[in-house]
This record gives sequence, C-alpha cells and structure tokens, in this order.
Amino acid sequence: MNNNSQHDQFQNEVLERIRSGQLQMKPRLFFVLKSVCIILITVFILLISVWLVSFISFGLRLTGNESLLGFGAKGSLIFLVLFPWWLALLDLGLVALLAWLVRRFSFGYRRPLLYLLIALTVCGAASGLLFDRETRFHDDRFEEAEAGELFGPLESLYESAHLKAPEEHGVYRGFVLDIGERSFTLTHDDNDNDEDDGEWTVLPPTNFDMKMIRIGDRVYVAGEREDQEIEAYGLRILDR
Repeated sequence: MNNNSQHDQFQNEVLERIRSGQLQMKPRLFFVLKSVCIILITVFILLISVWLVSFISFGLRLTGNESLLGFGAKGSLIFLVLFPWWLALLDLGLVALLAWLVRRFSFGYRRPLLYLLIALTVCGAASGLLFDRETRFHDDRFEEAEAGELFGPLESLYESAHLKAPEEHGVYRGFVLDIGERSFTLTHDDNDNDEDDGEWTVLPPTNFDMKMIRIGDRVYVAGEREDQEIEAYGLRILDR
C-alpha cells in the first residue's frame, strides 16, 4: 500500500508539473528519431572500430612485424615496441564510447560496463582481423596509394603503413640476392638512396632449413648485426 501511495504521489506531481508548464511532453516521433540516431551512430562507431583493427592488422602483415611474435621472448618484446599503440588506444576509446551508447538500450543497460567493454573489444578485434585476412580491401587501397590514385589523407595513411624496417631494433627486410651453404645475401634498395639501402650477409638460426629459401624471396630478419653480417635469431619468408 505504501508503494502504491508513493507511486500515485509521484504521478500526481508529474502531472501537476506538466500542467504548470515546468515539464513539456514530447511526441513519440521525437523518441523514435532519437533511437534511430543513436543506432546509426552506434553502427558507425562499430564500423570505424572494426576498420581500425583491420588496418592495424594490415600494417603488421605488410611490414612483416607480426613475424616477431614467432621469434621468442626477444622478438615479442620488440613487437611491443613497434606496435602502433596510438591506433589501438584510439580504437579502445571508440569501444568505450560504443559501450556507453549500448547501455542506452534496454538490452544493455543492466550489464556491467566492464563486461560490455570486453565483449565489444573481442567482437571488434575478431571482426577486424577477419576483414583484413579474408578480403583484399586494404591491399587494394595500398596499391592505389602507391599509384597515386587515393584521396590525399588516405594516400598518406596507407603509405605510412609500409614503414622502413627499424634496423635500430635489429629488424631487416629485403630480398634474397644470393644463397650460400649456411648463409645468404640480403639486399634492400627502394630507389631513394637513403640509410636503409644496402646488402648484408645473413646467418640464419641453426634450426632454419636453407632448402626453404630461394633467390628473389622477400624475407624478414631479426638479429644482431656486426658490420655487414647479421646473426639472425628469427627469419621468415614474406608473401609480399
């Protein structure tokens, strides 16, 4: 009875405020349009988040930096140094905004924000990785950027994805020029006459099968360099 009395009192107070003009009733169309706008914004943010993850994946694949995860603890540490954290933080910010918007709906408002963040992060990351690995969207845009066919900012963005190999971290990328019994010659020349051009003799890891490598292969090497010789602790043949 007490609850009913409080409910009736609250209802009467609301009606009185409406009559006095302190509250204004809004048409149903207003709430429908508001819901549609929130849904559209949510979908847009979700698509941007998925695109960011897929672009990060594309950059790691294009540069070969994802190879470092297979080069042991040392390679994993360098991977963390080279990872594009600013893009990842931007994506996490979008995911947080998306979680806040989802809580505006009845199916999400009772769920803890942390659970929503985890669920959206996992779903966004999986979707982004799948989009990059199963489509040629970013590969085609990169080729268009190299041909100068993309809009200015997009062209710069895709060109920035293919950074030179960070030799200061012991990472080298190039083509196999010659093969010896237990070594090969790595060359890199991007026709700009800068400091990343050169030739190096690479000593592969002891467990690397030299039969796997061919002249002309594009390879990713992580190792310790002394003069023009690199003693590699990780080596991977790249697709591109």
